[in-house]
Amino acid sequence: KNGKHLGIKLFRSFSCEFGLMKNNESGLLDLALTVDLKAKLIRTKTVLHQLSGNRDPNSVQFFSPDEQQRILSDWVKEVVICTYDKKCYSVTNILFDTSAESLPVDKLGLSHAAYFAQKKNIALAYPHFPLMVEVLGRKDSRIFLPPELVCGNELDPSVKMQLPQIASYKAEDRSKALDEIRRFLKPGAQKTKGVGGGFLPAIGIVLQDNSLVVA
Repeated sequence: KNGKHLGIKLFRSFSCEFGLMKNNESGLLDLALTVDLKAKLIRTKTVLHQLSGNRDPNSVQFFSPDEQQRILSDWVKEVVICTYDKKCYSVTNILFDTSAESLPVDKLGLSHAAYFAQKKNIALAYPHFPLMVEVLGRKDSRIFLPPELVCGNELDPSVKMQLPQIASYKAEDRSKALDEIRRFLKPGAQKTKGVGGGFLPAIGIVLQDNSLVVA
C-alpha cells in the first residue's frame, strides 16, 4: 500500500450462488446466478520477521527472559500457517536457544535445516536463528518448524485498519466480475463434450443465452 509492504498477498475471489427467481413475464421460476467479487488475503510476513522486528535476523543471537515471556504469551495456542504447504497448526510451545541448524530431527540423524534442504528442497535463509516453533501434529505428535517457514493466522492490527481501503472493490469492478464468470457459462464457451459445452451440462443443466441486468 503506497509502496509499503504490509506482509500480505491480495487475490481476487469470485463468489457464485445459484438460486430460483420468479420471472415477471412468465410467472415461472428461473435459475438465477448471483456473482460477487471479494478479496482473499494470505499472510506473507513470517513469524521470524515478526519476532525480529527492525533487526536483521542474522544479528539476533538470543532473546531476553522478558522477550521470551512475551513471545510465549503471544504465540502459544495461536494458529500458524506453513508457507510451503499452506497447512495450519496450533502452536504448543516456543523453543529458545536452539535453531533449525542445531535441533536434530528425531530418528533421522539430520538437523532440521538439513531435513528441509534434503527432504523438502527448501534452503533456509536463517538456519541459525535461535528459536523453533513447536506445533501439534497428527496423533498429538510434536513437530518443530523454523520460524521463517510459518506465518501467523491473525492480521496485524495496523493491517486490519486498512482493510476497507486495500480489500474492497467498487461497483464497476463487481459488474466486471459477472461478465468474467459469464464467459464460462455461455453455450459453446468451453470445449466440454455434450449439449452446450461448459461445466453446467456436466451436472445436467443446459444454459440459455439470456441475461438479466439488475441495477
